[in-house]
Amino acid sequence: MKPSIYGLTRKALLEWTLEQGEKKFRATQFGSGSINSVLEHLKK
Repeated sequence: MKPSIYGLTRKALLEWTLEQGEKKFRATQFGSGSINSVLEHLKK
C-alpha cells in the first residue's frame, strides 16, 4: 500500500516531495491538489 500524503503537514509534504526527486514548487501543487480533492469529495 502506498503512503497517503493527505495527512502530512506542509513541512512534511515538502520533505516528502524533495525525497521523491521533485522540485520545491511541486509540494505546493500537491498540497493544493489534495485540498481540492478533499473539498470535491465533501461536496458529494
